[in-house]
Amino acid sequence: MKSLETNNLVNAKISTDAFSKTIDSVKASAEKIERKSYTITMDNINYINDYAVSLAKQSGAIVTASAALRIIINNHKEATK
Repeated sequence: MKSLETNNLVNAKISTDAFSKTIDSVKASAEKIERKSYTITMDNINYINDYAVSLAKQSGAIVTASAALRIIINNHKEATK
């Protein structure tokens, strides 16, 4: 592999290999990501826990709060399509 000439970085050639193209693509898509943050209140936590208990009773198996939250999110996505 040819080493980068560091004497004149202003006029250095821009790499166009597959790795560089992938990095450029990821950078471009990352600029479009909308960052969101959420505040979870005690009422939200209680709702998720109650939902997990309800699912556990229906299925007869242990359902974690994180699994219940994933189901809640998926149900919401399906309802908003």
